[in-house]
Amino acid sequence: MTPFLCVGDVVEFKLSAGTAWAGGFDGTIEIEQGKWRVVVDGKPVCFADDLPGFAQKLLTKGYTATGFADAPGRVVSASLTIDGASLSPRLTRDGKHAATRRTTGRFSICVTPAFNLAGAPKPDIVLQKSGTWRVRSSGQQRLTLEP
Repeated sequence: MTPFLCVGDVVEFKLSAGTAWAGGFDGTIEIEQGKWRVVVDGKPVCFADDLPGFAQKLLTKGYTATGFADAPGRVVSASLTIDGASLSPRLTRDGKHAATRRTTGRFSICVTPAFNLAGAPKPDIVLQKSGTWRVRSSGQQRLTLEP
């Protein structure tokens, strides 16, 4: 059985080519909260309906783009989608499948522009960026159910 995504595990958001995170943010977010009723090794399991909220952790994070690295832009909105085939086929809660170590998806962000400051300042005119996300680390070992 594939280990489940739990509180304390880390999800990595990787921007598409030509775009990078900035300001000390490495694209990783630790799972902290959700609607928990199933516990693994004392850690609550994350389900599909918990995941979209994690995109909000990207708000205010900095980014740069090729040719626009002098002054980073900032994320002002974020959303994510889940590859349904990567969720657990067996464990569900209220009809929503559990996320596992193999769960993946895509994300989209809207940003304030990054700038190239050489000569007259030039903004990055592409204000929507995207990428993929995946579970970077999962420490789950065994499954226990709480009442």
